[in-house]
Amino acid sequence: MDTNFCVHWQGDRKAKYCRICAVEDSPCFELWRAVQALASRNFVLVNNKSGRAFGHRYRLEPPRRSPCLCYIQTLQDKRAHFGLPIEDFLYVTRTGLGGMYQTPSRTKQNPFVTLILEQIGDDPQMPNGAKLIEAVRKLPRKNKTN
Repeated sequence: MDTNFCVHWQGDRKAKYCRICAVEDSPCFELWRAVQALASRNFVLVNNKSGRAFGHRYRLEPPRRSPCLCYIQTLQDKRAHFGLPIEDFLYVTRTGLGGMYQTPSRTKQNPFVTLILEQIGDDPQMPNGAKLIEAVRKLPRKNKTN
């Protein structure tokens, strides 16, 4: 994992989580609020990437204990339930990496983040969604001396 991917990131290779990575009023924080807004509507994601999970549906659920941890519930088979932490969401948004062991929590978050970003960018209830995503992607990297 690239620990210098964003100026706001405060974790390291050993730290699994860094829930304070989004500074209030920063584009990261506002983008996470958009994710929470989708979760409050119980938004359903449909996997459009080819492979074994093509067509599978997942519901984005709001935080329960921590405002920096949403949940994804599968809507088929075993009804698996797993977390989408803010640090994983922002890491995938910034880097495009989201495979197993590539995120801060070392869990696979693609294609979930990609589908959420597509929705935020196209959602009429979030008219500045695409600009917000672009602003997060343009945030500076952390200097290696930080």
